[in-house]
Amino acid sequence: MVKTPYIFGIGLAKSGSNSLTDALIELGFSCYHTGRENRHNNNPEPYERILENVKLKRDVCEGIENVDALLDYPIGRNFRQLDKQIKNARFILTYRPPDDIALSWCRMVVNYEELNLKPNYEVFASDVRKHYTRVFKHFAKRPDDLLVLDMRQDSRLNFSLLAEFLKVKNPPAGVMPHSFNHAQWYKKKLKQNAGNA
Repeated sequence: MVKTPYIFGIGLAKSGSNSLTDALIELGFSCYHTGRENRHNNNPEPYERILENVKLKRDVCEGIENVDALLDYPIGRNFRQLDKQIKNARFILTYRPPDDIALSWCRMVVNYEELNLKPNYEVFASDVRKHYTRVFKHFAKRPDDLLVLDMRQDSRLNFSLLAEFLKVKNPPAGVMPHSFNHAQWYKKKLKQNAGNA
């Protein structure tokens, strides 16, 4: 039987999606994190397929197989379509404060010229707030279909909530990984940019 995605990380970029990916892997799920796989692991085909599906208004997951979970852009932006298209889907919103995400986006945009974007803190923070509002409105009457993981809270609690939400029998005792350190990434990128100057 072909495995198709049914778990969706719908937090925006820089909200903790890398940490969620690693936690899901620890719980035994196979994952495709679009940013990590496309940019860092040289596995762009599923990401490109997802983008094409969205552009052509096909099912978001059409042609995506052998993975339980999809995370990162454009998954979060298309949660409503996924909810219509995937029966019994499970949605996980990783939460960081909008201002923190906006700061991370500004750092990213400044350091990756190829993104061809201008850093706009106010617009970025507003975009995150709007996303949260859309998610909470959509799932307001269906709280059992959405798990919100506040990435500031206790990592053992988050890991436990995740295992319970996904009905993992006998989950390993553990903590929510902290897989991407924004401050360390920024420091490393600044050094890299200085070396390229």
